[in-house]
Amino acid sequence: MNLLKLNLLLCILIFTNLSFAQGGREFWFAAPEVTKQHADRPILLRLSTYDQAAKVIISQPANSSFSSITISISANSLQTVDLTSRINSIETWPENQALNTGLFIQSTSELSAYYEVLGSTDVPSTPEEYDYIRATNSDLFVLKGNAALGTKFFIPMQNFWWNQESLNNAWSSFDIVATENNTHITITPTENIVGHKKSIPFTIILNKGETYSARSTSQSPVGRPTGSIVTSDKPIAITYKDDSIFSGKNWDLIGDQLIPVENLGKEYIVIKASKNFNTDRVFILATEKNTSMYINNDTINLDSAINYNYHLIDSFAYIRTTAPVYVLHVSSFGNELGAAILPPIKCTGSKNTAFVRSNHEQFALNIIAKTGSENNFTINGSNKLVPASLFKDVKGTNGEWKYAQLVFPDYDEDPFNNLEPQKTYTLKNTSADFQLATLSGGSITGFRYGYFSGFGSINLPAKGLFCKGDSFTIDAGQNKESYKWKFGKSEISNSNSTLTTKDSGLYVVEVTKANCIFRDSIQLDYFEPINKPILGKDTSSCENVPIKLVPLNVFNAYKWQDNSTNRIMTPSKSGNYILEITDNNGCKKSDTLIYKAISIPKPEIIIQSSIEEFCIDSVIKLSVTKEFKNYKWFNGETTQSIYTNHTSDNVYSVLVRDSICVNSANKSIDCTPYIQIPNVFTPNGDHVNDTFHILNLDLNNWKISISSRWGNQIFNANPYKNDWSASNTPDGMYFYSLQNLSSNEVKKGWIQVIR
Repeated sequence: MNLLKLNLLLCILIFTNLSFAQGGREFWFAAPEVTKQHADRPILLRLSTYDQAAKVIISQPANSSFSSITISISANSLQTVDLTSRINSIETWPENQALNTGLFIQSTSELSAYYEVLGSTDVPSTPEEYDYIRATNSDLFVLKGNAALGTKFFIPMQNFWWNQESLNNAWSSFDIVATENNTHITITPTENIVGHKKSIPFTIILNKGETYSARSTSQSPVGRPTGSIVTSDKPIAITYKDDSIFSGKNWDLIGDQLIPVENLGKEYIVIKASKNFNTDRVFILATEKNTSMYINNDTINLDSAINYNYHLIDSFAYIRTTAPVYVLHVSSFGNELGAAILPPIKCTGSKNTAFVRSNHEQFALNIIAKTGSENNFTINGSNKLVPASLFKDVKGTNGEWKYAQLVFPDYDEDPFNNLEPQKTYTLKNTSADFQLATLSGGSITGFRYGYFSGFGSINLPAKGLFCKGDSFTIDAGQNKESYKWKFGKSEISNSNSTLTTKDSGLYVVEVTKANCIFRDSIQLDYFEPINKPILGKDTSSCENVPIKLVPLNVFNAYKWQDNSTNRIMTPSKSGNYILEITDNNGCKKSDTLIYKAISIPKPEIIIQSSIEEFCIDSVIKLSVTKEFKNYKWFNGETTQSIYTNHTSDNVYSVLVRDSICVNSANKSIDCTPYIQIPNVFTPNGDHVNDTFHILNLDLNNWKISISSRWGNQIFNANPYKNDWSASNTPDGMYFYSLQNLSSNEVKKGWIQVIR
């Protein structure tokens, strides 16, 4: 399939807290393995559209046995696909080997997507019951589209909490998916992982859609491979997960999809959610040596790959660094934890973001906004739930930034002034970009946390391949202020986020977001043309001889002019037969073959003797009405006319040939009107009149029943072969009933047996 052509379809999903922001047309994801000893299902994929409808397909490019899921989604809508039944082919497990579990989502228009592990002991029987599930081991993984793809990553992890030691399969890991074939990936773990020692680099090779899980060998905080470095020669995506980490008397799953180093920033704002539990912690991972960091009033010096654990006691934290850093925020409701990779506040954000409250549990929104824009927020057109009075200054930003936290109680406890579960809401700001996070769950069940923020950066693939004659869509991502496109050195009159073209060459895009300018380019080339021959030469056959039109080579898919998709066509009449084939790249090519059905000879047998004489005397003359090149009668004769005796079934056939084709004719002679039934036969062994022989009887078309004078049946046969010899039957008078099997005509009478 041409992965860059978007003539696609997608999935069927089930939402929790959905947002339109970190969107795109393509998403790659390595789903983490979560322990069944705690709770690892249901697993859900949640998709939402912007102002355009989408056709979407979910596939596993490395797994040919995975049946793609296809759906259509209306504009400004969401759908949820329950993937639980496929969990064994989706989770990235076992570790330390190449797997085929990578998920690939394609769409014809911009989407927002996330993967949710609901992790519950409840088993819903209907979609409505998902509203009431109380998750126990859950988090959501926001899929970041092209912003998640890169060639250099550091791995941020929490290093404060243990995994639940009584659960043998609760571990931390980072899971990698390749987006192209023959991708070389080098991993330098900072602690031991399964199969590899710390500080010793090793290289793996993955093909498109293949995955690899690097799993910690320790469940202790200090044994996590945080700060590990992953580099590759082609774009990859990485997922971080920490399963069932233990806080107080609770343990919960945390994780998120990571972003590459190139999409990191130097300024971040963190908003606390745990209130008096004080379980919020921020893990800052430096990517360069001698990085200085300022958190509120504190100054900290960091080194490359060193993870700093900051305990967030205040209601917020403003983080500023001298070099790009990862910021992993572990937040909570009570002691139930969830994690999110924070986007930097500069050159990111969205002016409108859609979200959904997944169930009835507590729900919250964290909003980060530019000062001056706090008066311009609405939810579904109303400013009632987001008044400017909710926003507070982020100290240390010179009055530039504000934050707000909107908390909505359990819906069952207070349905008024609340957000309904499973209803789509849109948060908008008419003047500036903002960042939005959703938080949901309970203090003794589970917690789900994710940031939905558009990135200003562009992450186009270096090269794109497509079929000549088809179109290719380049997507620079939504939520930018402006777009400028070039083809080679020539400007293109297009200010949209996407550019669709049919021409190969170098394309350059420049985007502006929050006064930041980003540039990227992509080289488009055509796939190798289909040079293999498709159909052979025009052909013909006699119309009564089936012929098969077989392609000369094997292709990925076939479509004939009658829309049949079989590889082989059996033509029924003369005409043009057109086959469109699809190769492994999704490219199509057609070929036409002319087939001619040649008329066949139509012989007819005529009787040139009296049928009555034939039925009585057993000789008849038969002829074929027309002259043909060759004849072959049932008895081997090769002339146009023959004399013949009776056959066993009184059916006579001839095979004729004209200059090309062969055909046959049959003639059945009915001697029924001329059969002669005797009244006496003498079964005395002298070989004369020893059976009840009916003259001119068609031996395959009559059945007989013979009874005594008292009505007792003594013989029957179906069909009757003139073979009743009255064995073990005394001399005397008997009665017969002879019935024609075709016409049901019945002849009755008596017969005398005399020895």
